[in-house]
Amino acid sequence: INSLEIKQESDQLKVKINKKTNSISLPLSIDLFYSTLIDLASDTKIDFQQFSFLPFQNLLKNKKQNQCFLSNIQNQIFSLLITSPNGISKSQLYKVVWPHNKDYSVNKLDTHLTNFKKKLKTEIDVDIQIKSIDKNITLIID
Repeated sequence: INSLEIKQESDQLKVKINKKTNSISLPLSIDLFYSTLIDLASDTKIDFQQFSFLPFQNLLKNKKQNQCFLSNIQNQIFSLLITSPNGISKSQLYKVVWPHNKDYSVNKLDTHLTNFKKKLKTEIDVDIQIKSIDKNITLIID
């Protein structure tokens, strides 16, 4: 999301995300406000050389428009990796993805990362690498 604007005009709340705008009558419910935000943000796209990532749709598309739907966990992991250009510690990533787990399991995280990479290769022919140095992981996209 590049920009978010919220303005009250008379009995309306105008919500603008990027270049899409929606008006909501006041008073409003928090559920309506939330669904409006999600609707406006759903087209948000991050373009890479080989593919596009639509985080609010849990979706990756390659240049041939083949699609790969991500689980919530895969979407969360990928979102954290692409927003951490200097990498993120495995323990921090684990705590964000599984905040209620008391025990940290590096095997659980590594399995999810491996399965995610295989899924991208199989479904949309995209290769990603996840480099791990001193328990810090970084996403590398060919």
